[in-house]
Amino acid sequence: MLTSPSVRCADTVAPYCTARGVELVAKKGLSEEGFEERPEKVDKHLRRLLAAAEPVAVCTHGPVMGPLLRALLGRAGADLPGTDRRMLARLLDVGLDKGEVLALTMVGAGDGAEVVAVVRHRPPG
Repeated sequence: MLTSPSVRCADTVAPYCTARGVELVAKKGLSEEGFEERPEKVDKHLRRLLAAAEPVAVCTHGPVMGPLLRALLGRAGADLPGTDRRMLARLLDVGLDKGEVLALTMVGAGDGAEVVAVVRHRPPG
């Protein structure tokens, strides 16, 4: 699990990590402050995740989501349904809800990694 070190992110995902025995790794580049200082860190973290080609959850914040979504939209595979492609593009404009989960299914690794499905889980209310 990769997270911003900000309390709201780390506290959100810590119970899951504890229950599943998953290591919680905090990266300053995923925080709002870290992103403001060094925005290129987002691309670095994404490249490393794609190179590893392992299932992972990432917890971050609104300002960081734009560059992540843009990069992932750029990796939309030919088999990505049009509705999923449009959803990613729309989320670039409107952003995600607080507490929302966006699940992406990817195939391949590194430079060949492609998004093939997107599922949006919005918080109740």
